[in-house]
Amino acid sequence: MNEQVQEVKITQIKMMMVRGYEIPEHELQMLEADFAEFTLLAKARGRSIREGISTTYYHPATMRKTYVYYLYGEGSKEVGIENVKQVVTYMTGDTAIDSAILVTENKVSSTAYQELKRMPKYHFQNFRFDELDCNPMEHFLSAKHEIVPKDVLTQINPRDPIQVSKLPLIIVKDLHYTGFRKIDGDPVAKFLGAQEGDIIRVTRRNFFEDTPVKTSIAYRLVKAI
Repeated sequence: MNEQVQEVKITQIKMMMVRGYEIPEHELQMLEADFAEFTLLAKARGRSIREGISTTYYHPATMRKTYVYYLYGEGSKEVGIENVKQVVTYMTGDTAIDSAILVTENKVSSTAYQELKRMPKYHFQNFRFDELDCNPMEHFLSAKHEIVPKDVLTQINPRDPIQVSKLPLIIVKDLHYTGFRKIDGDPVAKFLGAQEGDIIRVTRRNFFEDTPVKTSIAYRLVKAI
């Protein structure tokens, strides 16, 4: 394990906090730990460090769980179908788990991707290490993104409500697999866990001081690919 794994894990923990999940005590300790302490905490949780940082999170608002599974250092160029079967086997052991996040060094193979798509019961996301090297919401140029209820659009102007179908799109790509066309999607929307049909409110701060307009607000409709 190296420092990159620690950086990725810390960003992933913050991502689950933003999404409203409960964070286990040992992971809260990881946020403050140095590299040596982080390694010891991870080793104490499983037979390997990779197992130790793979975690199931509980979402109190929905009473559902998400399994975060790490795969790295396997010497493979892509995540194969056997890896997917391991994840699904774990998920079927807990009926409260309805989604999984695969944190990997490489892309998912096309056959593994097709296997995931054959399971509509579950929602899958894949984050490569380079997507979690830093928190996209903490960048000083990043606008504030929030998932909001659809009725917010009606509240803006009740007499002439905004039509969801006419909103500009924001793209979310949940899975990276071999042979996929080059469309990256929006990193902040993906970080939030936005799904098809969600509404995102984007609040941008005006960096120019000589203007009376300090912020601008826009709404986007999530399109998953």
